[in-house]
Amino acid sequence: MGGNETFSNVGANIAKGNIDAAVAEILTIAESSPDVGTLLSCASILKAIGEADGFDRVVALVMDASEGGPDPYETASSLSGLGLYAEALTVLEGTEDPAAIPTLYATALLEAGRAGEAVEVLSSDGGLGLEGSITLSEALCAVGRHDEAISLAESLIAEGGWPAMRAYCGAMMHKGDNRGAFKYARKAAKGAGAADSNALAAYVMRINGRVPAAAAYAARALKADPHHVGALEEMAMCLLEKGEVDRARYFAGAINEASPGHPAAMRILDACLPR
Repeated sequence: MGGNETFSNVGANIAKGNIDAAVAEILTIAESSPDVGTLLSCASILKAIGEADGFDRVVALVMDASEGGPDPYETASSLSGLGLYAEALTVLEGTEDPAAIPTLYATALLEAGRAGEAVEVLSSDGGLGLEGSITLSEALCAVGRHDEAISLAESLIAEGGWPAMRAYCGAMMHKGDNRGAFKYARKAAKGAGAADSNALAAYVMRINGRVPAAAAYAARALKADPHHVGALEEMAMCLLEKGEVDRARYFAGAINEASPGHPAAMRILDACLPR
């Protein structure tokens, strides 16, 4: 049976609600395959359907297969895309140059609680781009350099839209300036960028416990742009606050379909796991 056909059968079982059969088939594929790419595909499906035990088993297989395997940076990127930052860090630190892709390495360091090292990696790279600059802002926040983080994020807003706006308000709230974040988000929600600004307001409201208001802003953002990643994430998180796990997973799937491996989808799926 070919790989494509096998995964097609898995998809068919999931569509029919035969989750146990799908999980058994995925584990059979994983346990018989030495290919890192196939194993990562198995892990991705298991995470999407919330099968935590099977996911952990397959991740262990990925880590075994990654030793001496194909491009470690590609493997680390895929692991990060699954929210497996500690595992990505392990792979990267097994290479001769862990910081060959600075933002990838710094993100793994930051998520592993090594924010100071993340700042060092990114501060030594002159061509960060938008994603790297936002990561640097988040790392600066994590080490308590709030004013620098706020200033950097603010300078990115014109270019970066929603991700930079989120980083800006996130840095203000991390500093304790919730009032400033509220003021900026409300003012933005009255402006022209309907999807970005309403998604921002949803984020700020949710972080501050105002879930009904957050859901309303997220709905406005989705009306303006049904594919807006930030709005999809905020709506999912609001649904999780109400215990609607299956509906939240739907939004994670929508994000993953538009942008495979997007961190927002992984944040939702992680939040869907039983606590």
